[in-house]
Amino acid sequence: MSTSSTSRLRALFALTACLSLAALPVGASTTNLALGKTATASSSESSTYDASKAVDADATTRWSSSFSDPQWIMVDLGATYKFSQVVLLWESAYGKGYAIQTSSNKTTWSDAFSTTTGDGGTDTINVTATARYVRMNGTQRGTSYGYSLYDFQIIGDPADVGPSITTEPAALTVREAQTATFTVAATGQTPLSFQWYRAETGSTTFAVISGATAASYTTAALTQAGDNGAQYRARVTNATNLIYSDSAAALLTVKGLGPDITAQPVSTNVAPGQTATFSVTATGVGSLTYQWSRSTAGTTTFAAIAGATANSYKTAATATADNGTRFRVQVKDTSTGYSTDSDIATLSVNDADARAAALVAQLSQSDKLRLVHGVSNNLSGLPRGCVGYIDGVPSLNIPNMYLTDGSVGVGNETGQSTALPSAIASAASWDTILAYEYGKVIGKDMRAH
Repeated sequence: MSTSSTSRLRALFALTACLSLAALPVGASTTNLALGKTATASSSESSTYDASKAVDADATTRWSSSFSDPQWIMVDLGATYKFSQVVLLWESAYGKGYAIQTSSNKTTWSDAFSTTTGDGGTDTINVTATARYVRMNGTQRGTSYGYSLYDFQIIGDPADVGPSITTEPAALTVREAQTATFTVAATGQTPLSFQWYRAETGSTTFAVISGATAASYTTAALTQAGDNGAQYRARVTNATNLIYSDSAAALLTVKGLGPDITAQPVSTNVAPGQTATFSVTATGVGSLTYQWSRSTAGTTTFAAIAGATANSYKTAATATADNGTRFRVQVKDTSTGYSTDSDIATLSVNDADARAAALVAQLSQSDKLRLVHGVSNNLSGLPRGCVGYIDGVPSLNIPNMYLTDGSVGVGNETGQSTALPSAIASAASWDTILAYEYGKVIGKDMRAH
């Protein structure tokens, strides 16, 4: 950038500051709260144009996004402030449609201002807002380029700051029928006031908890069905300027009274005539007992399996009629008398030819051609040692395949590989069980890589 261009930009900065001061409400502070604060963005054109360049008060630097919609740039003020104005000094790549949004937690955002008729230059926007996080959320670019800002100013009084949360409420895990106590610590204009809020499981809407107005809040006796997954947060308010800060949300996990299942049974797929094994891992206060049960395909009633009282259960040789059978286990703690049911695992029994035919039926013509043709004329960018490549079909869980010139086995891009005996030799044995195990080893090794 030339010296004359730099001088013009500095003059523009000075003019922008003067115009901003003139546009401020009477009695408003003129401090740029965003100066030097942490700024992040949805994207940056390059490291030269990262988000920090919009809050450095340097007329020669700027943030610039990638060339697409939408894009945003956000400033973390470090604490909750009350502010009265936002100033955007655009480069020629400006936002035609954008909003100035505020948030106390970076999750829930509110519009303090929005426009669809932006025309670049300097936008001086009077607002009445209280927030820690402020962002420009661009929805329509004014040019074919991205969004670019020389300066992102947030004007307010440094004294109009909310409490500082020094200790956030911690996530808690308790048993059913127990209570949970959440605590927050903060500094600010004393005496601070507190109000706790709760969001139900799966919701982001926090509702006031009546009477919960201390630095700590203890719940009533909890139930797994009604309280597991709820979130709690505190709002702390200054005594003098009445500016508040919201804590982070703390997750409540309510476990049942029975044992904790740490590894659930897993659904499995076998060929007719094979057996299947289901396992569970659990912990409890005392010794544990197990009872496996099964539900035949198309039914919801589980019946106990006689003698299936270990932490794993192995079926008899399966038949196609067993396809769709479901299994689960009840784990009981002998010390407390409480039990926990595992997740349900499904047994699939399918003939290999039927499974292959079902898979092929889901392939498009282009998928089929690609899988038999592969790529061999352009190997640039492929891992070392590859002599060919076949695109997978992610929607059908068919992985990409990298081909090497060598003995049978599986390799990866680090050069590690597993070499196996000749496939011709195993085929010559006419041993179908050996051939099956041979393929099973290749498949298992492939998944491990």
